[in-house]
Amino acid sequence: MTSYRLTDKDSLPRLPRGGLSSAPPRAGLQTLDDSGLVYDLGNERPFLARSTPPASLYRTAADRPASPGASGQTWRLMQEMQEQLKLYKKELEKKDDLITSLATGSKGHETPKINGYFSSGDPAYPPQPPPQPPPTGGRTLHYRMAAESVTGELAAMQVKAERLQAELGETKNRCAIKDVQIRDLETEVQSYKEDNARQVALVQTLRNRIREMDDETGTLSVVKGRGEITIQALQKEVREYQDRVAELEGRLRFKERRHVTFLTDQNFRSHINEREGAEQSSQSWERKYRDLCTEVGRCINLDTAAGSIPDVIEKVTHKINTILEENTMLRGRLSTLTEALNSSELETKASRETIMRLVSEVGREQRNLSQINTSTEQLRMDREEAIRSKEALVRENQLLRERIESSEKAWKSTRDELEHREGRVQTMDEKLRTSQYTAKAAQTQLDTFKQAIASLLSDGHHIVHEREDDIKDRIRSIMGSSRDKQAESEMLDLKVKELTKQLESQCELHQQAIRRAKKAEAHVNDFKERLSNMEGELSSSDVLRDGLRTDKQRYLEFLEKMARVMKLDEIALDVGFDLNGDALVARAQQLVHMEGDSLKDRTTHVYNLQRKVKQQKEQLESKDLHMDLLRKKIGQLEEKLQGRNELALERDDASMKIRKLQKQVERLQGQLGNARAMNTELKAKLQEVTDLKVRTLQQKDHIKEQEDELLRLRLMKEKLGKKVSNLKSEMQMTEAESEETKVLSSNTVQALSNELRSTKLALDEVARREKELVDFRQVIARMLGLEIHTLAVPNYEIIARLEKLVNAHHSHAATTLGVETALDDQFVEGYVDARRFLKTSPRSPRRARSVSPTRRYYQTQ
Repeated sequence: MTSYRLTDKDSLPRLPRGGLSSAPPRAGLQTLDDSGLVYDLGNERPFLARSTPPASLYRTAADRPASPGASGQTWRLMQEMQEQLKLYKKELEKKDDLITSLATGSKGHETPKINGYFSSGDPAYPPQPPPQPPPTGGRTLHYRMAAESVTGELAAMQVKAERLQAELGETKNRCAIKDVQIRDLETEVQSYKEDNARQVALVQTLRNRIREMDDETGTLSVVKGRGEITIQALQKEVREYQDRVAELEGRLRFKERRHVTFLTDQNFRSHINEREGAEQSSQSWERKYRDLCTEVGRCINLDTAAGSIPDVIEKVTHKINTILEENTMLRGRLSTLTEALNSSELETKASRETIMRLVSEVGREQRNLSQINTSTEQLRMDREEAIRSKEALVRENQLLRERIESSEKAWKSTRDELEHREGRVQTMDEKLRTSQYTAKAAQTQLDTFKQAIASLLSDGHHIVHEREDDIKDRIRSIMGSSRDKQAESEMLDLKVKELTKQLESQCELHQQAIRRAKKAEAHVNDFKERLSNMEGELSSSDVLRDGLRTDKQRYLEFLEKMARVMKLDEIALDVGFDLNGDALVARAQQLVHMEGDSLKDRTTHVYNLQRKVKQQKEQLESKDLHMDLLRKKIGQLEEKLQGRNELALERDDASMKIRKLQKQVERLQGQLGNARAMNTELKAKLQEVTDLKVRTLQQKDHIKEQEDELLRLRLMKEKLGKKVSNLKSEMQMTEAESEETKVLSSNTVQALSNELRSTKLALDEVARREKELVDFRQVIARMLGLEIHTLAVPNYEIIARLEKLVNAHHSHAATTLGVETALDDQFVEGYVDARRFLKTSPRSPRRARSVSPTRRYYQTQ
């Protein structure tokens, strides 16, 4: 809200403090009627009990109104101008106080007041110097300059609001960055947990392998001792890993807590405190403005209380508090859910490992029972001992888990206590702010009430020249301008709400864009992986294709060689290399038949005859084969002419050749079956011997591998021991830091308790000031003849009575010349000193404005 500053030089004369409440009663005053006139019973002359001299002292015959009808319009104009001047001056004071409170953090700049401007013989009539009104041109110039200053200050406040919104956006971005860092740390801790689980599973598999090798070699006793040693060492390593994971989780939580406290203590708290101070100061000044509007509206019988700016601000603050409480509650639920999830994951991993261990043990026992039947009882006893040791280890692990859970519960309890203390600290801060706010509100109410009474008693007489119509018209014009300004302020509030909504929508859109970007990155990574897989498959297919081409070339060369050996060159040249395989198969069949016939026929004659017959048959068969091959070639050419692809033909040819070769191989295998049957017995015996040799070699290699793994595990054990020592040192450092944080928290609690005591003292002071305000109001009401004990008298009723007193005094000024002449000496005394003090009063160094017409008038005097 725009306001103006009014210095002591520009301000109108004020009542001295305690001028009405502490003034002794006058002997001549007896009664106070409803019209506000006090009658002296000695001479029955009415006069007004006020602190200013009558207006007729400064009024000449030319200044007095000629008639009520002629001066009605000018009276209304002057009244409106007077009301507008009052409102501008008060708004100027509000604005300057708000700027100084925001800049320096003080309770507000108070306009210096002068207790007792003049010395008078009668305390009920302290006269004050009347400032002469500036000319009409000076008033318009003053109003124009005031409007320009109002627009400039409004632009400055808008820029400041935009800057605060930008700072709020920056703080939100910082919070988002810190949340991302916390998520990264959580993923790192999760990866550490997964690595620990993998190492435990690897240790278990190595343990199973060592046991199997020891059972096969027969050194069960030695392996048992080694196994116990390795089990103990691995258990220690597992414990060390668990301790390391717990320490890393503690460090992560400690860092999160420190990060949150750091943000809340430095950046976030500073911004929130500044914003709350601005809101409180704006609420106090808006309330002051609303009270002034209602009082002026009651004076002119208008209802200006339609508007609930403080209610809206209270609803907004209540909503923010509820949102903060829900946020803290959801964070607590999230932490509990993450802890439950981690515990369930650990339990599932442990159960999975036990299941795999049991499965491996069952398989090993079955193999041992099938291979070694003589040592079943001993192995069974060893197995029972191993099971007992495993149960003991499980019990020990359970005990360790229970200890870890108890320590986690203790840590949770301490964390809850710390959160409770932080909540108490926040509540104490809120109480402190509310107490400060109430103190400021009470102080501002006291000042506004005193200023309203002083303005009603002094301002109209010195500036308006005692014309009621002008004053009323001016009040109406000022009220119209105040309504316009109120409408403008409501429009600005609506704009602020719309801007906040737009900011929230922009934040939501930004979060959605971030989520979409993450999804797009995941899709891109998936596509890259698929592309790499497809490229690998393509390269493998290219390699296979090259291999098939080389195999095909070798196969064709083999067919050519076979054709030369079997004397099928001419047929191959005629038919082509596509049907070489069929021709070779047919030629091989002919040779087989020829060999069978040659073995059966023993005589040379029969052999010659059969050879001739066979030659004829071979020629006939070769011709038939040649015809068949030519037919097939013709069919293939026809198919090629019909539009078959070369790749399909090659595939068909390759499949046909493969089938023919398979048939040939099957036939040859049938011929070689008898010879293989004869050699199977000898090969079986030889195979048994070779199998035994291979087994012994494999066992030796496996034993060497296990020894190498044992050496590697020992080296890993040494490295992990060094890491454990480093982690212990880090744990000690974290414990020292936690102790320091506890000391700091205790110090903060003590400081807050001291602040609470100071706030209680401030509240007592506020109560005392409120009591003084109530006493002051009761004195004024009692002097005006109002029953404040039986009826609830509002402020506007008191102001209306004072208005009646002022109007009655103006109307009866002509009949009270004797009283005015009696007060001449009292008025002149102290007037020059007061003017000199007003001219030399201190001014605020922050203001740089042009001199108003009233101030210029005083300077010329």
